[in-house]
Amino acid sequence: MWDSMLLAYEDRSRVIPEPYRREVIRANGDFLATFMVDGRVAGLWRADLVDGRTKVTPLPFEPLAPEVEAEVAQEAARLERFIEPLESAVYSRYANTWLKQRRSEPPIG
Repeated sequence: MWDSMLLAYEDRSRVIPEPYRREVIRANGDFLATFMVDGRVAGLWRADLVDGRTKVTPLPFEPLAPEVEAEVAQEAARLERFIEPLESAVYSRYANTWLKQRRSEPPIG
């Protein structure tokens, strides 16, 4: 994924906290899909095909306040409708990233 807000600036610290920069910007130069809260990157999101339907899963870097979590879930549902049907070829390139993340980190939630 490429996001002009994250790509266009040398100093990205205004929008992405430094501790999470390496999680978003991969070694090969790819950027993982992110979501923002209050103008700052607050986590990643992934899209999968589940039972023939598009499922968007937010992966916050830190626990979200309940009201923010609800807003992120609503946005994820809108995104699911927007990208339905999921173009698996677009998102399959991230499969190894998600597998590595699953092995190295405890589940979020």
